[in-house]
Amino acid sequence: MDTYLLKHTRAVTETGILDCDMLIKGGKIAAMAPDLEVCAPAWDLNRAFVLPGFIDIHTHGAKGVDINNASPQDIVRLAGQYAAYGVTSFLPTVACDSPEAMMSAVKNIVKASRLEGSGARILGIHLEGPFLSPEFKGSLPQHYLRLPDQVLFDSLLTASDGLLKLMTLAPELPGSCELIRHAVKMGVRVSMGHSGASYEQAMDAISAGVLASTHTFNGMLLFHQHRPAIMGAALESGVYCEAICDGRHLHPGTVRLLLKVKGTDRVIAVTDSIMAAGMPDGAYRLGSQSLVVEGGDAWLADGSSRAGSTLTMIQALHNLLNFTGCTLRQASTMLSKNPAGLLGLEHRKGSLAPGMDADYLILDSSLDLAACAAEGKCLFKKTIGGD
Repeated sequence: MDTYLLKHTRAVTETGILDCDMLIKGGKIAAMAPDLEVCAPAWDLNRAFVLPGFIDIHTHGAKGVDINNASPQDIVRLAGQYAAYGVTSFLPTVACDSPEAMMSAVKNIVKASRLEGSGARILGIHLEGPFLSPEFKGSLPQHYLRLPDQVLFDSLLTASDGLLKLMTLAPELPGSCELIRHAVKMGVRVSMGHSGASYEQAMDAISAGVLASTHTFNGMLLFHQHRPAIMGAALESGVYCEAICDGRHLHPGTVRLLLKVKGTDRVIAVTDSIMAAGMPDGAYRLGSQSLVVEGGDAWLADGSSRAGSTLTMIQALHNLLNFTGCTLRQASTMLSKNPAGLLGLEHRKGSLAPGMDADYLILDSSLDLAACAAEGKCLFKKTIGGD
């Protein structure tokens, strides 16, 4: 259906919850108002909540698919699986690996973006590495870490065919500020993470163009009253702060503190999910690394580090509500509007308003996912309301 009407919604907008009908036309939100009279197929939602679709800017996979090792067809299948968690668009995140493996992963994502699919849209590529600190590598392989290298960056950028949108690097590495400026000039957003940067080094990187902090508090030098470090710079400055709200990476009190310091308009909820998300416990991979998942908690097989998460975006919504007591609108901001803002896409994604892409999800009375659509096309649907 190119044109249809969502009747009797409770639309979660930037200004509050709006009781309205929503007219969807040509993949866009054409109108939002009570009692719209339109000759079009209609779906009565009986005042169910409608939210902007979730945008996950940091995910290494789910449902048995690891981005680093995935074929284009695997990635298309994965995009379909994401829709069942409320994700309407995402950045496949390539973990630090050999240059050859990272290049292959980038090319496969590009191929996947050109294939027909009925899943979440690929908005671009996030490179997590290889320009990261060995001391704060976490689960990433130390032998593939490198100093900032513009030649390697440019080769990956060229291979991405314009899809490289975000890169995580460590600001303290020699040449980092030069690479940040170059990346920004080429249209790539830069986030700081896996880093032992001092406060001063992090602030210099922010001045050079860094816009975000990768999985804030995790994989970085922590705050000390005399040495605020990268964590202090992330909290004090205006950068966006990623947060993995799975109850493992961050204590609920830490999430509340982050929101008090940054405000809901500068926090981006991410999953940092691995291929084990949505799967049973067992043995998995993250790029070249072997993992073990027990009780939903992912670790390197040698037990030396936690390795990503098994979190989904719909669970992140529930956790934000439970951990912080924030409103549904505030949680939606962190799951949709803010990631769109970081990527410079706030003019068409991340919120519900006439003229925006019709990326939305519908929640049932328990705030569980009932339906999900991207650019007006239904990706996932359960029975709800008068359907």
